[in-house]
Amino acid sequence: MQTFESELVRRFSSIHEFLGEEKEVNKTQPLVSVCVATYNQQDFIGQCLDGILMQKTDFPYEIIVGEDESSDDTREICKRYAVEHQDKIRLFLRDRKESHFTNPDGTTSRFNGLWNRMSCRGKYIAFCEGDDYWTDPMKLQMQVDIMENNPEVGFVHTDFETSDGKVGHSKWPTEPIVATEILLKAQCHIGSLTMMYRRDLLEKIPKMYYTQRFKMGDLPMQIEMSRECKFQYINKITAVYRVLQNSASHNSDIQKEIDFYRSARECRMFYAKQYGIELNEDDKQLYLYIMKSVYGRKDKALAKKYRREAKENKAFTLATRLFYWGTVSRLGNLLLKIAYKFA
Repeated sequence: MQTFESELVRRFSSIHEFLGEEKEVNKTQPLVSVCVATYNQQDFIGQCLDGILMQKTDFPYEIIVGEDESSDDTREICKRYAVEHQDKIRLFLRDRKESHFTNPDGTTSRFNGLWNRMSCRGKYIAFCEGDDYWTDPMKLQMQVDIMENNPEVGFVHTDFETSDGKVGHSKWPTEPIVATEILLKAQCHIGSLTMMYRRDLLEKIPKMYYTQRFKMGDLPMQIEMSRECKFQYINKITAVYRVLQNSASHNSDIQKEIDFYRSARECRMFYAKQYGIELNEDDKQLYLYIMKSVYGRKDKALAKKYRREAKENKAFTLATRLFYWGTVSRLGNLLLKIAYKFA
């Protein structure tokens, strides 16, 4: 019987690297591997790769690009970059028949990102999805310096901004911390485009999320890693997260977006139970996320619908109320902006 784990490994064994394994990048042992998964991102992938290639480091690094058989010009752009930067880029051209796996329950799992990680040779792994980009040329160096000098730190991340001009303003402490409860209680967010972790952590964590089919991979991985090492946050913007209409966490179909939020909550509840950490099981945070999404669409009908639902579930908090009024009235929108300006 085919299983997720067995097929992940079996199919990976047949993958070949674009331009072979005699390139300059293959002859050097990198300290950092940067993973880039891309599909149908012809307008963005160049900026993504440029942001990685501009990094100023005193150590070698490699860029692992997994191109998932795009239907636009993404593949050709990746091939051009791979030819021009053979000292840095290792490109893998995926076959979607192989990189997509149908689970017994009918859901689809994607191997592209996991195969990227499995191809890494560096001591540390960093990430940047093909539609995001880095803005600070010292990003990798700052993160490596922290982990090289602090063996207890296994995960370093930074602040970031979004393409629509919003800034993370993360509330993460800047000293090394055990991050499990912060992640489980959703007190702070980690931008996957900013994270770097020790590659050997992948061998230490149990990967319970392989069998849970959560709609996101980063959160459960971060939670499991938080049990093995300390996390450290750099209070500096180093990257831009591009807000698009059809990402998993920001979708033109609001039901898919809500399903993503519900899955994140299920993920946190699952690990809280595993680790014996008590969480508040009410719907207040869930409806706050939903109303934020509705506010982003300025959809008054949806706002009224989810206000009713939030009230029925006793989850219509002050914060949710602010986003509701910000959606349905100009005055409410002004008050919301003022409230967040001084928050």
